[in-house]
Amino acid sequence: MICFAARQIYAMPVFDMLETALAKKWLLPPTLKLRLITRTTYVGKIFNMTKHLALHTSSNLKSSQLRAFP
Repeated sequence: MICFAARQIYAMPVFDMLETALAKKWLLPPTLKLRLITRTTYVGKIFNMTKHLALHTSSNLKSSQLRAFP
């Protein structure tokens, strides 16, 4: 829970930057709908990137290295 909250706090400037850029580029009003779509898309993309990174990293480990972790 603490790690999740820390990531969310550190992502706030990124969220603000993305929302501002989208609002200026497409002349959208900064509404709750824009905020939810932007943040959900960002979190989904980051989650997929970390998932794929973890899968590719673990596939490069030897089986003896994997047995060390429960």
